[in-house]
Amino acid sequence: MNSSPAFLRHRSDRRSWGTRRALAGALLAASALPAAPVQPAAASPWPGDPNGLVFLWEDGSKTNQIPGAGGKAGRTCRAEPRGRATFGPNWDMDLAGGAFVTDAATDAALLAACRRTGQLTVEALVTPSKAGNRGPARVVSFAPDSGHGNFVLGQTGDRLVLRLKTSGSAAGPAVVLCRLVPDKPQHVLVTYRPGRLDCYRDGAPVAGTGALKGSLAVWTPQRLVFGGEARPDRATWAGRLEGIAVSSRFTTAVEAGRRFTAYAARLKGRKEPDMLVVQGVLAKKTAAPKLAAIAPYRRALVLNEYTVERVHRGVYAPKTIAVAEWAILDGKPLAETRRIGGSYRLHLVKFSDFPPLESERLVSESDEFDLDLYHAVPNP
Repeated sequence: MNSSPAFLRHRSDRRSWGTRRALAGALLAASALPAAPVQPAAASPWPGDPNGLVFLWEDGSKTNQIPGAGGKAGRTCRAEPRGRATFGPNWDMDLAGGAFVTDAATDAALLAACRRTGQLTVEALVTPSKAGNRGPARVVSFAPDSGHGNFVLGQTGDRLVLRLKTSGSAAGPAVVLCRLVPDKPQHVLVTYRPGRLDCYRDGAPVAGTGALKGSLAVWTPQRLVFGGEARPDRATWAGRLEGIAVSSRFTTAVEAGRRFTAYAARLKGRKEPDMLVVQGVLAKKTAAPKLAAIAPYRRALVLNEYTVERVHRGVYAPKTIAVAEWAILDGKPLAETRRIGGSYRLHLVKFSDFPPLESERLVSESDEFDLDLYHAVPNP
């Protein structure tokens, strides 16, 4: 992948920015998961047994392809950001203010497979950004909203909950599964077969019930959605997802432990990030581009310059800082909320430590080529 961001050529030159000195740091990188409480005899690479697998999405940098029969290539699973959702620093789904949606082929395959088997497993690495998600805010759902549809795996307060429509239950009260810890990656696996619902967190059983019964033959066509809708009248989940696997079969306790162990191995080497927090006065602003000018892109950043008044966290010596901020998301210009001369608290990470940004459009009118480039992230 090209290490230089994709610039529109205003005053800045892509080659000039590409020769900037190396940058370091990372944003909200997931810390290592705890060791699995149960060590399976044989651990296989994640996701393990592909039988019944309908959707597979490790992160946005992978091919995310379901293995086909006889070792052949299978269906590629796609998920696209909507609303204010973006890719996180590890190519994970950052769902604050938006959602990721799949394609029609995935929706049809999931519906047909689960109707046929009457079974379901949903697995993901879940990192809530706060405990106070209004609820039930959708985390993973095959439904039009949090109260209807085929299933909704959501968060209410600090609790992970599930609503599941079966022939014996029309998605009644949500079943409380486990507690979610904010700002910590947790491997969650929820699995159902008629008469049995189990939930595992980091490989350990945390909930199980035989009260939920019935087949999934009553399911109706829906969209598989990660996160909530970007609508003010609906709860939007704030957090990040990766390592998603949805299958049409039940998962045993041994396999749940094996899947956790396999995915935890993928996270080794991730370190807690350094974040720079400053108070800055907006000194120079790049105008947002027209949608036609960035086509076929649907997202764009602009480079703004701030005069640093105070450093609240981290170390930064120069008086001026260059900050890349989103101006267009999901094909829609964002409302401009900052004015020249205004003072703002900025939470920043170095641009080069955010790999998904390398392929995004960045519009710059800056002449400050000697400054390290930062990316503004939402304030906690």
